[in-house]
Amino acid sequence: MLDRLPGLLWLLTALLAALFKWQALQADHALLALQARTAAERLHSERQAREQISRAAAAADAAVLQAQSQAQRALAQSGELRRELARVSTARPCLSADTRRLLHTSTAFASNHLPAPAASAAGSHAPTAADPERQSAQQHTAPVSTEADVAGWILDAATLYTQCRARLDALRQWDAQTFTTPEPPHAPASAH
Repeated sequence: MLDRLPGLLWLLTALLAALFKWQALQADHALLALQARTAAERLHSERQAREQISRAAAAADAAVLQAQSQAQRALAQSGELRRELARVSTARPCLSADTRRLLHTSTAFASNHLPAPAASAAGSHAPTAADPERQSAQQHTAPVSTEADVAGWILDAATLYTQCRARLDALRQWDAQTFTTPEPPHAPASAH
């Protein structure tokens, strides 16, 4: 029996080597399959990313065109309204110098779109209640805003609002077209 022992050891070693080789081949095959699946998933993800970038760029172009179109229409309408306002409004005083001065203190007018009130024609010091003639003269010579001025400012504010709204609408449109994903299909209900 001892003379068979080296043959049995050799056979056992050969069987173990074959088993390890088979397991190594199986592991290599599983690794290759995993690598192929990973490469396919990466290609699919890259294709989806390119498509999403393309959709986002197209949505951005459409949104910008729409915003520009709305802004151009607002400017055109503003120009037409400004010409019509010049025809129908009067030079009648609408805002007094004191009202304008108060408006100038508002942060909304920090960029100073209202013309600054001019210095008093009667002198550099403020009129007092004891000097009614000077106060009356200053009221008649102080800068005032006419009905046409106020109408122009209202038109400017409305035009700026329309342009801002168009930009916000464009951003909303771009966001909706870029980040809205289709609903995933519903899984069929399983019968229990």
